[in-house]
Amino acid sequence: MIDLKAARQEPDRYRAALARRGAAEDFDALLAADARWRELTERSESLRAEQKRSSKAGPPGPDQLAELRRLADELTKAQAELAQADHERQALLDRIPNLPDPTAADGMAEEDAQTLRTWGERPSFGFAPRDATDLGSPRGWIDMARGARLSGSRFAYRFGDVALAELALYRFVLDRLTGQGFLPVLGPVMAG
Repeated sequence: MIDLKAARQEPDRYRAALARRGAAEDFDALLAADARWRELTERSESLRAEQKRSSKAGPPGPDQLAELRRLADELTKAQAELAQADHERQALLDRIPNLPDPTAADGMAEEDAQTLRTWGERPSFGFAPRDATDLGSPRGWIDMARGARLSGSRFAYRFGDVALAELALYRFVLDRLTGQGFLPVLGPVMAG
């Protein structure tokens, strides 16, 4: 997630970087939504302070009661607008990608990626190799459709031997890393 405070201070730098990811228009919409949110926040706080001052001015008369009701109505309306503006701002923030590294390739699609280096020789087979998801899907070991419904594209459920093989790879890597002095840490997986 981008830092809005920094983005407000350097909008041109952020816009140029996000244009490389096709998100310049979303960034401009975010700045407009953020300005509206800040304006409505200030208005709500001002109304709240005015309401507080008016209610502390001694026993209310009929005119003061009418003024307090008007302020309460305006405050309710301003808070509803603020909640809507906050929702719009957050939706845009969630959609905008992080700033790309200056050396990263432009674009977001897999075709935009660039190979920087390779290691070793590519193996050759006497058959046409298939993707692992193609091998596991017909047998029911990998369910890409269900994973995509839950978490988005490129996620999958793994079952049976495929799940066990993946866990074995995790354990292999952990054993190697802890052997080199790394400390494994498991943080909380559910937050309320």
